[in-house]
Amino acid sequence: MKMAIKRQLFAAGLNGSAGNGRGLRQCLPPLFVFVWVFLTTVLISGCAATSELANPPRVSLADIRLAEVGLVEQRYAARLRVQNPNDAQLNVRGMEYTIYVNGRKFADGVSGRDFRVPGYGEEIIDVNLTSTVLRVFEQFRSLSHGESRIFRYRIAGSLSLAGLRGSIPFSHEDVIDLSSDAGK
Repeated sequence: MKMAIKRQLFAAGLNGSAGNGRGLRQCLPPLFVFVWVFLTTVLISGCAATSELANPPRVSLADIRLAEVGLVEQRYAARLRVQNPNDAQLNVRGMEYTIYVNGRKFADGVSGRDFRVPGYGEEIIDVNLTSTVLRVFEQFRSLSHGESRIFRYRIAGSLSLAGLRGSIPFSHEDVIDLSSDAGK
């Protein structure tokens, strides 16, 4: 019985020990073709996912509040507005962000919260920020030295999207005017 199976394998060319490995070489091309087709499909679908994002998402600061004060650092509760200027929905897995005030780093944070932003839509996301006493002191010192009561802020960071390797960077700048004649 075993001899009959060996003869059938040898005749079919699948016996790796016979015929100088001829059977192994015959199995490689279909395996190679399968792997090649699989990798090509993955690469094409990855390119299709990134090509749907013609424009980078816009992230801006919607609100910020002091949440906790410590001897070394402060924590802030912030709301970020994430706008999607693309047709495709953004499936966000997480994000990292840093806020700069008047050109100086003020606070930063990360969020592992999953959320979706519909195509041509927006979403408000609650996040946490952390700052040090030194950073806050620098901002108050610039106010007390008679510098402008105009705060220029920039928020920069990146979004990690489901289905994409890497992340998509964002940056947004705006001005907050605290001078007495700002509302006139």
